[in-house]
Amino acid sequence: MTPEPPTQSIAVVGSGLAGLTAAHFLQRGGRRVTLFEQGAAVGMDAASLTVAGERVDVPLRVFTPAYYPCLTRMYAHLGVASAAADYSLGVSHAGAPVWSYTNVRIHGVCVPVPDGLASATALGSRRRRVTRDWVRLLYAALQMQRMPWRLADRQVARQTIAQYLGAQRYSDDFATHVLVPFVAAVMTCSLAAAAEYPANAVLDFVGRVAFGRRVRRAAGGVQEVCRALAEGLGDVRLGTSVVAVEAGGGDGGGGSRGCTVVVEAADGSGRQRLGFDAVVLATQADVAARLLASGSGDGPLLADMLRALRAVPYEDARVYTHADASVMPADRAHWHAVNLATHASGARVTSTHWLNQVDGR
Repeated sequence: MTPEPPTQSIAVVGSGLAGLTAAHFLQRGGRRVTLFEQGAAVGMDAASLTVAGERVDVPLRVFTPAYYPCLTRMYAHLGVASAAADYSLGVSHAGAPVWSYTNVRIHGVCVPVPDGLASATALGSRRRRVTRDWVRLLYAALQMQRMPWRLADRQVARQTIAQYLGAQRYSDDFATHVLVPFVAAVMTCSLAAAAEYPANAVLDFVGRVAFGRRVRRAAGGVQEVCRALAEGLGDVRLGTSVVAVEAGGGDGGGGSRGCTVVVEAADGSGRQRLGFDAVVLATQADVAARLLASGSGDGPLLADMLRALRAVPYEDARVYTHADASVMPADRAHWHAVNLATHASGARVTSTHWLNQVDGR
């Protein structure tokens, strides 16, 4: 009788969506998974709040099926119900409204329709200029989706979004006060960083989001996603920080050379060295680099990995959950589900989500 091969042991570091998904499917595939999370709760739902019996995801987590098909299919696989979310948008600069749109369903497709078309009668008005450029951008995005093979022959494949907008003579009102702030809000970065995003990536995102099914959210909050992904995981270690990862020296029982994971519990019980056959670093690139650099390994492969991980830039962003109406447009008629504001002296965009409107409450 042929003996069964030993079960692989896998360490997953981090319990955000990537870590939970990796742990879930590895466990289903017959691996023995240990999930490490330094916080007191799984990371994807750790900052969420319960207000008047309703779960509020912090930060707000929504998805567009056309842009996130794999996530959409995974929610269906897990049995996580989703609900439509209002993602109408309003943009202001230095306290003055610039432009806005409302999502309208047309033949089953959710289309962002600019507000105030009937009142924008002056051809040179700011709203009319921005609306014209919005339509131009949507057309360009659709063209790229329908004929992607043409992209390789065009300069747009090598341009940043700022270069593309300048080369195509988009108005400053649209480029500086609408699209770049929109990209900065979506990517959670500074305006300068948003302007450097690849033009083709931005066009692809706009095309998929602008013409597709409505933006959606997990109906019961992402806590339902966490529960479904964590179900069946026998070894979830909360309050445990991974301080180093080393290649080799840690055969986890699967017959491989293995890895060593150095952990430190929040209870002050000291450090432990644990052996696994493999490790999944489901963290930001800078955290992964720190964990690998803290180990005792060396060699050209590790050097290449560290070089690649350290090349990924990050920026900090602050998230507040509040009921302060002073950060919203002064005129309540200009309130939208998503409100973007740029400031005369600021390098960042402020993105305020009106959760009552997003959830239709």
